Amino acid sequence: MFIPTYMTQPTDDAGYKAEVLLPDTVPTTNRILVHVTGEVVSPGQFSVPEGCTVLQAVAHAGGFTPSARVGRMVVHTDQGYKYRLRLRLKNVRRHRQVWCELISAYPPDQLNSRASQSPETDFILHNKDACNVPRAVW
Repeated sequence: MFIPTYMTQPTDDAGYKAEVLLPDTVPTTNRILVHVTGEVVSPGQFSVPEGCTVLQAVAHAGGFTPSARVGRMVVHTDQGYKYRLRLRLKNVRRHRQVWCELISAYPPDQLNSRASQSPETDFILHNKDACNVPRAVW
């Protein structure tokens, strides 16, 4: 998965490895359909395992392009709800944890319904969710 250069620069001489923190889920054979559009290598519809996160869906689409604006991703549901997400990084020992943080929801009462228990757990997608990664404006 492509992570923009400015987000992967080491902060000390030792450097860091990128690490995706995944939620605790039981492996499943159940599949859901998600759409990943915008600034990803191969946008489209994907059949992914139930419990798939935004970062896993982006990985199915080939990762972010260099012009992706990862601070303003949007997830639309088939019920008409809209969630704004941003990519977050956290330095842990010699690694970096990467996850998508929920920053807003429409309607606002949906904010708590999809928020995870841990702020460092990626946003989980549901059947027919659509994730859009916009283009960065330089």
